Amino acid sequence: MKPSLLIARHLPPAAMILAEQRFDLVPSGGRDLDTATTLGLLRASAAQALLLSANVVLDADAMAQLPESVRIVATASVGFDHVDVEAARSRGIVVTNTPGVLDECTADYAFMLVLMAARRAGEHMTLIANGWSHGLGMVELAGTRVWGKTLGIVGMGRIGKAVARRALGFGMTIHYHDRMALHSDIAGDAVYHDTLPDLLAASDIVSLHCPAMPGNRPLLSAAEFARMKPGAILVNAARGSLVDESALLDALDKGIVAAAGLDVFAREPHPNGVLVQHPSVIATPHMASATMETRNDMALLALDNLSAFFSGARPPNALN
Repeated sequence: MKPSLLIARHLPPAAMILAEQRFDLVPSGGRDLDTATTLGLLRASAAQALLLSANVVLDADAMAQLPESVRIVATASVGFDHVDVEAARSRGIVVTNTPGVLDECTADYAFMLVLMAARRAGEHMTLIANGWSHGLGMVELAGTRVWGKTLGIVGMGRIGKAVARRALGFGMTIHYHDRMALHSDIAGDAVYHDTLPDLLAASDIVSLHCPAMPGNRPLLSAAEFARMKPGAILVNAARGSLVDESALLDALDKGIVAAAGLDVFAREPHPNGVLVQHPSVIATPHMASATMETRNDMALLALDNLSAFFSGARPPNALN
C-alpha cells in the first residue's frame, strides 16, 4: 500500500501527478487549506504524512493536536518558522524543507526590489496610473543610482551569495554580516562585519536574507534604523518578523530610510495598510520564489523528501 498523504498546499500540475503516483492522497478539494481544516482532515483520515507551506501554522499547540498517525511533515518552502520543529521532534515527527531550489529566483526578486526602491518605481507607476499630466522637472521623483553603491547583506547564505553575484554586475561593493566570516575563497572581496550595527553604518542599501529571529524578535528596530546611513534603502525578501514595522515607518517619515522594498510582512496576508501604501515603499505579496520553474522544483523536492522517508532513508532535507 502507498503511504497516505494530505496535501494542504495545492501543488503545480506536474507535482500533483507525481504525488498521485507515489501516495494515497487524502481528498482536500484541490485547494490551499488553513490550519484548522488541515487538523480536521488529518484526524478524519489518519494520514501518515502532511505536505504544507506557510498557509498552515503548526505551532506547539497545533503540533500537539496532530494525530498519532502523522510521521512526517514536509514544507514546500525554505523557511520553516511556521512549524515548531522542536515540538515535532518531541513527538517523533520528522520535518523537512526545500532549500536550494529557490535561491536564484529569490535573488532575482530581491534585486528587483533593490532597483525599484532605489529608482522610486512605485511612485512612477502611480503617476502613470493617475494620468501623467505634466512634464517632470530635473529633480522631480528622481531616485538613487544603484551602480557603485555599497550593498550590505544580512545573512550570507545561499540566497545572500546569489544576491551578491547580481550586485557585482552593478559595480557594487559587497559588505555582509553573518554568524561568522566566509572563507576568502568564497567571499572574494566582500567585507565582513562581525556586528550588525557596523554593517548598517557602512551600507547604502541593506538587504535581509536571514532566518526569522527566535521568538519573532525583530532584527531591525528603532536603534538599528538610527545606525543606518541617512537616506539608506532597505530590502526584505526574507521574513516580515525581522523588521519592526512601526520603527520602519518612523524611519521612512524622518528620511533615515529613503525607501524600502518589502516582499514580506509581520502580518500576512493582511499587512499594515499604512506601510504598504507609503509612497516610499515597494510592497509585493510574498512572491520572491514565484516562478513556475521554482515552485515546481519546490514541490518536487518536498515529495522527494517524503518518498525518502517512506523508503526507510533519512530525507535529504530533514530539519530534526
